[in-house]
Amino acid sequence: MAPYAKFHDSITIGLGSNLVGASLYLMQKKTGAQTWQLQWGSLLPTFFWVAQAASFARRQRLTADFPDKSTSIRFQLVE
Repeated sequence: MAPYAKFHDSITIGLGSNLVGASLYLMQKKTGAQTWQLQWGSLLPTFFWVAQAASFARRQRLTADFPDKSTSIRFQLVE
């Protein structure tokens, strides 16, 4: 795996964890504006999943980082 892929994986995991943590905090909080907390507690994880869906849809249109190398990989059966 490329180093930048590991970085993006860690950013994705960190972002998802932080959004879910903030959502759980807002939803369990007993004081303050309960309606606002419920709305934002429900909306925060939605940002993460919408971003994931958008990146998956966009992946179909992107080319490989090294198109000359990715098309030349061939597998050989060993008999």
